[in-house]
This record gives sequence, structure tokens and C-alpha cells, in this order.
Amino acid sequence: MDDTPSGAARRAWSRFERNREHFSAPLGLDNASVAAGASLRRLREARGLSQRRLATIAHVSVTTISRLERDRRAIPTSPTRAAIAGALGAPVGDLFPGLD
Repeated sequence: MDDTPSGAARRAWSRFERNREHFSAPLGLDNASVAAGASLRRLREARGLSQRRLATIAHVSVTTISRLERDRRAIPTSPTRAAIAGALGAPVGDLFPGLD
């Protein structure tokens, strides 16, 4: 078996291709959390806020905002959802559909 980096990458890609249906949402997230990331980004940008400013207002980390927007974080806790929605002036249910 070829253990060069390119060989390892080819094997990993091959496994991904064979199991693609298991990777429809990043990190095993459901479609509701993926939609929430897109909604969060759109609303933040519509309000003219940077990720840093939103994080400051909501009292969460910039990393949290970034990962939520990129769908790289599991479903946020209820207090985190409430803080972010409150900072954006949006109902939690609108920002995080299907998570209430």
C-alpha cells in the first residue's frame, strides 16, 4: 500500500466518495443547523456587523460565530442561540429554524 501523502489523500478521498451520503452535513449536523449558519451570516451582514462585533454584543467568542456560520460547530446551546438572536434583534426561531 502506498503511504506517501498523496497516496493517503487518494485513499481518504476514495472513502469519502464511497460514503458521500454520510457527509451531507458537516460534522454530522442536520440540515436545520446548516440552514441556521447561512441565516446567521445573512442577517449579520444585513445588520452591518462584523463577526467580532456580533460576538462582543452577544457575549460569545468570535470562533463560535465563525464556526456557526461555516457549519463547523454542533448545534449551539439554547442560551447561546438566545444571545446571538438577541444581539441581532431576531426571534430565535427565525434565526435557528427547527432548533427550538
